[in-house]
Amino acid sequence: MRKPSTSCLLISAVFVLLVSCCSAANLRIATASLKQFGDSKAQNQASLHFIARQIADEAVHGVCVVDELQDADGSAIEILKQAVVRAAGEPVDLKLSKRVGTTKKEQF
Repeated sequence: MRKPSTSCLLISAVFVLLVSCCSAANLRIATASLKQFGDSKAQNQASLHFIARQIADEAVHGVCVVDELQDADGSAIEILKQAVVRAAGEPVDLKLSKRVGTTKKEQF
């Protein structure tokens, strides 16, 4: 049997924590795997708009955990954050994990 990935374990832990801490009936929790989101995806306006709209739809109603952010200098993450705020039409809070992984350093 294959060992669960670090990202899968982290997302599961965040999900369990949020569910146990928040008992609001209408809290929505979503996850999004962006498959190596970095500078090239941040510069593709069509992809960026689609991704931002999906995250914004979930973030304004609850929590959206995003994984596979692979951006060494943080510029692509900042572009994504601004696109999500524009798509949401209101401020969206962003919390980043420490970089994890052995070869590809990801953030969540």
